[in-house]
Amino acid sequence: MNKFKILWKAVLSVFFVCCMQTYSGAQDLCDLPTSLEVVPVLISSGPGFCEYELTLDSDIPLIEGVHCTEWIHLTAPDDPLSVQEGGFSYSFILDCELAPETYCVRLRCCEEPVNVVNACTTIEADCCSAPCDATDLTIINVSTPNVPCELRVEIGGGGGGTGGLCNEWIVDGVVYASGADVNSIVIEGCENNGPHEVCVNVTCCETGEILLEFCETYNLDCPCPCDLPTIVDIAQTSTDGCNYRFDIDPALLDSTTGLCAGWSIDGALFVSSATGSSLDLTFDCEDNGGHFLCVRVFCCDDPTVFVEHCIDFFVDCPCPCDLPTVVDIAQTSTDGCNYRFDIDPALLDSTTGLCAGWSLDGGPFVSSVTGSSFDLNFDCEDNGGHFLCVRVFCCDDPTVFVEHCIDFFVDCPCPC
Repeated sequence: MNKFKILWKAVLSVFFVCCMQTYSGAQDLCDLPTSLEVVPVLISSGPGFCEYELTLDSDIPLIEGVHCTEWIHLTAPDDPLSVQEGGFSYSFILDCELAPETYCVRLRCCEEPVNVVNACTTIEADCCSAPCDATDLTIINVSTPNVPCELRVEIGGGGGGTGGLCNEWIVDGVVYASGADVNSIVIEGCENNGPHEVCVNVTCCETGEILLEFCETYNLDCPCPCDLPTIVDIAQTSTDGCNYRFDIDPALLDSTTGLCAGWSIDGALFVSSATGSSLDLTFDCEDNGGHFLCVRVFCCDDPTVFVEHCIDFFVDCPCPCDLPTVVDIAQTSTDGCNYRFDIDPALLDSTTGLCAGWSLDGGPFVSSVTGSSFDLNFDCEDNGGHFLCVRVFCCDDPTVFVEHCIDFFVDCPCPC
């Protein structure tokens, strides 16, 4: 009995496994989308053609080897290549003269070709529009408001398309400007006055097609503010190394030229001289050394239009005396009330031409009886800090001097 039960259970188990495998195999049939769309994507284009890639937009994932496709070119049903098996994308080149064209896809389960989902798209080939539009392409001579000294020539009209306009401008036989969308040129300045032959060649950048060839002569008549010289020379004279005269050609500033002049020394602001074409400068020995002078000749009614010239020169003006580099003060006191201050007496020798003055606590400079010495007397009310300065100067020109100062302390005993 037990053996029969065991055998029966084995048969049932085998039957159950076989049924489950059959059921499982039935479940392996693939699903098809309820929504399928063919999406065209432009890859490239050229003269007379467009390249597209068709892809699939499905509401379920599509699996290679599970789902199979056939791509159909409906506008060529007799073409043996009009039906092609493929994957989930399809690339082709569209002849612009044959557009629009329709492509479809049949999607099915690879193992069950009975059920099919179809989707189609029509390609209008917008990329085949004219690369350049030369409609109403014209040349315009434009007068710009408030810019009287300007000759402007522009290209008007045209536009649209995908190719862009390439323009080559030729002025008086020489290429003036060129490039994509260089749609205008400007000739300006009175130095360019006169007739100019302006030509432009307009081509389609993409195809090289010539869209417009144009030449015309225009005249620029720009009033010049004045007739500037090419260069200005400066003549320099000096008799003593202290007084200098600088001259430019006086004919430059004649009343008929409309020119004025300004002078600048060592980079300072330009100023006009009393004589216009001449500049007189006086120096002293403190100015000795290198300097530079510039003259700017400009249009009197427009100082921004000018020509400039500069020269270097050297001042070597005799000094009234030979000043020492530094002056030392020696201080002595025996009792804290009486002080003597001394400088080197050789400085004030009769051959040096030097004199000395002394100043206490910022007071006026005075000369001492002895010249190189200065005596001061204090009492206890003056106790505290003080400072003394000595100024050694040229006797015949006190404005030329060297100065030195020291601090000192008064400690004078007070009476009881």
